[in-house]
Amino acid sequence: MVKKIEVAGIQLDNYTVRESMMQVDKNISAAGLYTIEEVNMDMILHAGTDESLKKVLSFLNQTIISENAILKAVNQLTMQRQHEIQDHTFFFELMKYLERNQKAVFLLGETDEETRRMQNFMLQSFPRMNICKMEILEQYTGEFDSVINDLNAEAPDAVVSILSHPRQENFLETYRDKISAGLWYGMGTLKPVSRQFRIKSFLQERVKIRALVKHILKYQEQEEIKNE
Repeated sequence: MVKKIEVAGIQLDNYTVRESMMQVDKNISAAGLYTIEEVNMDMILHAGTDESLKKVLSFLNQTIISENAILKAVNQLTMQRQHEIQDHTFFFELMKYLERNQKAVFLLGETDEETRRMQNFMLQSFPRMNICKMEILEQYTGEFDSVINDLNAEAPDAVVSILSHPRQENFLETYRDKISAGLWYGMGTLKPVSRQFRIKSFLQERVKIRALVKHILKYQEQEEIKNE
């Protein structure tokens, strides 16, 4: 299995969940902020025209592929990775790790409803999870320095972000040097894993694969022109 793949100029990790969690365990207590984000197809397509988003994706310490269609588009999908991605295994393994090791978690959300829903889901699924505080960006206007001050006052082990893209990446690019935490996990919004959702996703996936393959071919053509 190829551990690193390139999709239209975007470098992505293709580690198994076990390998990804080994990296988390190794780096969460190291000096500095270890940054991880779930990457979906929309982000890759958006990065084609958004240099700021592309820049953030390039400096992340680790990326988690969140859609099987990405690996299908580059012919790298294995049965193991298919199940891991489909079942959001990395998310659940990371949450179990944070709960088991009693890591302090700072939850960063966009709206009150979404953030409280995620908080409730996390505590129901992982009842010993230590969510030290949560912040909701819709409650602020302009800059978010006060959010960073509140975050740093808690000195969390991990920041779990459920901000939408590219707002999440813009926030990270602006404030990453000011965040006092061991881990940044930009997960976006957790998708349900019900059978009905999977059927709908399967139908949508075929459309997305065609769009991504078209995007990859266009990128390759542009690179060939540049190199002539």
